[in-house]
Amino acid sequence: MLPIQPNSEDSAIVAVSMNYPSFASIAEQISQEIRGLQESNKLIKENIAKSLMHAKTIGALLLKVKAQLPHGAWLPWLRKTCPFISETSARGYMRVAENWDFIQQTATIADSPITYSRALKLIANRKGMEKEEPSTESLKTLLHDLSQKLEHYGRICWQSAVRHKMPGLLATLKQTLEQMHNLKAQISEYVPEQGRES
Repeated sequence: MLPIQPNSEDSAIVAVSMNYPSFASIAEQISQEIRGLQESNKLIKENIAKSLMHAKTIGALLLKVKAQLPHGAWLPWLRKTCPFISETSARGYMRVAENWDFIQQTATIADSPITYSRALKLIANRKGMEKEEPSTESLKTLLHDLSQKLEHYGRICWQSAVRHKMPGLLATLKQTLEQMHNLKAQISEYVPEQGRES
């Protein structure tokens, strides 16, 4: 019977283990880190799934309220009762809820969990990559919010510049405020006539 020749690769491993015993502890550390990484990845996937489920639930609740309110009352209700949710976010949550079956079907064939932002992209792609045309109501809302923010921040900056006696800043601020006022006027031209406040 011929003697069994040791595999050269096995011999090399044995030689390294004998000559560098500290490598065994490093290998164990690597093994522990791999297990930790796998556990972390599992938790991340679970949390992504939970986040998307939360978005879907919020969207379903918003749709329920919108369906029961008269036309034009939903946005004021949202601003008053849920000031922590922007209109854009609310509409995104509602899109997720409305397209939940499609998202679930896509999730079953996806290699990685579907994030909220990826879900919105999938929905947009499904609709032929077309961007939704903003409604007259949302344009009016955007313009109104922009106006309020410009006035608010402009007032704060102006008061600060006056208080600290900064003539250079005052001149720059005055020019900036004029440009913002012109921009506001230009934006308002794009709001259809029937959509403007009377």
